[in-house]
Amino acid sequence: MIQRAAFVGGLIIALAAAMPSASANELTEKDVWRSALATHPKAAELRSKIEESRGKRLSAEGGFDPKVSAAGELVPSGFYDYLTTGVRLDVPLAVWGIDLFAGYRYTNGEDVSRSLDATSGLSEAGRPVPIYKGELETLSGGEVNAGIKVPLLADRAIDSRRTKRATTQLALEESEFLLQGEWLALARDASLAFWKWVGAARKVEIEQALLVLAETRAAQLTQRIQTGALPEIVRVDNERLLLDRRQRLIQAERDLQAAAAKLSTYLRTDEGVPITPAVDRVPEPNTSPPAAPGSGPARRPEMRALELRREQARAERRLADNQVLPSLDVSAKVARDFGDGSSTLEGTDVALGVSFKLPINRFKARGERDAATARLAQIDAQARGLRDRFAAEAAAERAAFDAAVAGAQLAAERARLALTLAQAERDRFEVGASDLLLVNLRELAAAKDAKDAIDADIAQYEALARLRFALGIDPLDSQQ
Repeated sequence: MIQRAAFVGGLIIALAAAMPSASANELTEKDVWRSALATHPKAAELRSKIEESRGKRLSAEGGFDPKVSAAGELVPSGFYDYLTTGVRLDVPLAVWGIDLFAGYRYTNGEDVSRSLDATSGLSEAGRPVPIYKGELETLSGGEVNAGIKVPLLADRAIDSRRTKRATTQLALEESEFLLQGEWLALARDASLAFWKWVGAARKVEIEQALLVLAETRAAQLTQRIQTGALPEIVRVDNERLLLDRRQRLIQAERDLQAAAAKLSTYLRTDEGVPITPAVDRVPEPNTSPPAAPGSGPARRPEMRALELRREQARAERRLADNQVLPSLDVSAKVARDFGDGSSTLEGTDVALGVSFKLPINRFKARGERDAATARLAQIDAQARGLRDRFAAEAAAERAAFDAAVAGAQLAAERARLALTLAQAERDRFEVGASDLLLVNLRELAAAKDAKDAIDADIAQYEALARLRFALGIDPLDSQQ
């Protein structure tokens, strides 16, 4: 961070020489991002939601699954003894809502040569099934049939199966953009935790420097007191300063522990176990301010997700418009029997059909159309609101970033001046022109300004994290 080494070194030159060099295992912001994306529970939850959407998308394809059905009936006793069986394959198509089918059926029964009651004047000679079930009869080899049904009005341009397939695909894409939005928020929060930890570690160094400075001065004061150059009360006052600075160091270390614990929720092992980073992994300071992202409109994934939601509503509206139409279907069927049996069953049968259905009030279709129209209006209103909000957030965060960069430069200069004053006061104390109280005040002021400079420096990176989120920039995307 900006001139951090100068802050600490200015507090105590001896400590500056003992400052640790960059660790080969130093932690970077990118390390935290990658870990959060791979192992954070929130990321795992979002990936599961995408898998759920994929499952629903696959389920929607079930509306076009070919279906095989079979049925049979056995009448083992009574006036008619027969067995009838059949199997059928139905194949729905996505083209024009067409349904195809093909099947086979077979009926086997004993001929009936008995006459009914003479008073009825009817005869059932030679029929294996009752006359009122004549459609079950087949020749000895059974019947093969096939057909097609084509809707002409309702369900032709769109139907519930095609709508469900389209909306689940759109919902899957929407969930992917929502995942990206959640990831951007997770990366922002991870960045804030990382830089808070870095700042806390740097403040511990400041407090350590203050303590070492007081301890070093204690030995010097003892020598001067023994020679009579200073009264004994000065040593007591310095002891008080030592206790105060030890207490301040303890508090700074507690803040560092809390920041490390917070960071561990984003930094995990491959198994998802939180890692509390060691202080020797704190990265070395940067000597220049962070670069601002390029200017441009916000590219928030939530807007793209909302556009996909609008497409879902439009698909539902198209379906509702279609369902207001009457149902008019035409059909054709071809059937042929094989084997021996009644001559009336020989040859190929061709049947054409038409069906028409019109609900009088059509309340259901009209209500669904009105509801779909209202959903579209809601989404359009949400889009306008989000667009304006995201633009305002981006402008505000860019202004905050620019202010943070400027503030860091001012804080660094103020800290430099405070260090100069502290050193000058120590020099005056050495020659007896000042007292320990003034030296302590100057050192505490220098430490405070140094910590303020650390806060200002950290604020730049925190503002950058918020600005990236506001602009919808993926920090791991090198092309952005």
